[in-house]
Amino acid sequence: PYFVDGPRMHEFLREMNERALSLYDSYTVGESYIPDPEHAARYIDEESGELDSIFDFEHLNADNVLKFMPKPFSLKQFKKGLLEPQLRHHGRGWNTLVLENHDNPRSVSRFGINTAKYRYESSTFLPVVTFLGFGTPFLYMGQEIGMTNADFGDMEDFKDPVSHFVYDLLRRYHVPKKIAFRFVRYGARDYSRVPMQWSADVNAGFNKGAKPWQRNNANYPEINVEKDLSSGRSIYRFYQKLLKLKRETPLFVHGSVREYDHDNKRVIAYTRTLEDRSALVVGNFSGRPVTYALPAELKGKYTSVLLSNYEDSAPGDVLRLRPYEAVVLQ
Repeated sequence: PYFVDGPRMHEFLREMNERALSLYDSYTVGESYIPDPEHAARYIDEESGELDSIFDFEHLNADNVLKFMPKPFSLKQFKKGLLEPQLRHHGRGWNTLVLENHDNPRSVSRFGINTAKYRYESSTFLPVVTFLGFGTPFLYMGQEIGMTNADFGDMEDFKDPVSHFVYDLLRRYHVPKKIAFRFVRYGARDYSRVPMQWSADVNAGFNKGAKPWQRNNANYPEINVEKDLSSGRSIYRFYQKLLKLKRETPLFVHGSVREYDHDNKRVIAYTRTLEDRSALVVGNFSGRPVTYALPAELKGKYTSVLLSNYEDSAPGDVLRLRPYEAVVLQ
């Protein structure tokens, strides 16, 4: 009640827009956490005179309760949080598409993903199924090379005051140290605040040896920009291809969204449609192969692969999707 959808929020935003924002060629994004749908629509409605867009993080609660308390990942909750704002805002305002920021753990280290086994697959799968939706993609530093959560081993590794507040609060209620640490380790904001991993040099290439504000992720010799760019399976290069498709294809900018098979616990599927052109985005959000039969109304419509994170993905009315395989059909 103190920082989300406050009683005079719309009044203040309209005043700020009138006195400042509207005087410039600006683009605004509101950090709104999880707003009420009615308020969310008002914030960015083209007629409201408030903001151009907002962040909505509901899909990032699909693997946790109150951030620091893990729960089994729910793909249905992820799909609801990701796609409902797209449906709500299309034709009325603009949407944002986000997987990581300074307040969240790394996306490939979440959602039940086995990062050790499927880091490339999941690091390319997630942006396909997220960023080809309706809205502007936002990338956080390191996401484009598949950076993972750091292997913090004790509370001294955590520098964020919130991490220590949560730990101290749990201890005050007599939660054992190991369990309190496990909660903090799961949801800490610190993971996204380690130095950027540029190379295998000292301090991941961030500087020449001075102690950084927070220790480096120990896997930086294996996961860094320099190594990724020289790899035949470069996550960064895949992002380039994906974002080029997004930017240059009006369908993926302005097209409407329709979800299919919402209750499917392993597959995410939706279409983007603009006038007489349509594309189907399908992904296997699991570490096991899955067979997915296209809904009857889509059969025979999509005959070629526009983009995939596997080299030999094939179109068809029945898709045999490998772990974290994402395919875009047209």
